[in-house]
Amino acid sequence: MTVAMSAFISFFQPATFQRSARRDVYAAVCHPVLTDPATERISKSNIKELIVTNSLPVEKEKVEGLGSKLTQLSIAPLLGEAILRIFHDASVSSLFDK
Repeated sequence: MTVAMSAFISFFQPATFQRSARRDVYAAVCHPVLTDPATERISKSNIKELIVTNSLPVEKEKVEGLGSKLTQLSIAPLLGEAILRIFHDASVSSLFDK
């Protein structure tokens, strides 16, 4: 996982990725495993915004270090709806049809 993320971030470094080819670069990750070099690489990359879920906690220092580049989305509404549907014996898979 870390190797794949490192390779992904390396692609967006200014020397590798031509900024003129894209106006804005957005990245999305379901389970953010942000190791120490990852936050530094993201900060220096051309990634404008990294969108992650809060399925794993992100350390406060890393959130502050990434500043406006990091957007965390809550999975609470999705989990709540899944629990409600299971309780009422309704379809959970239809949650992902939207």
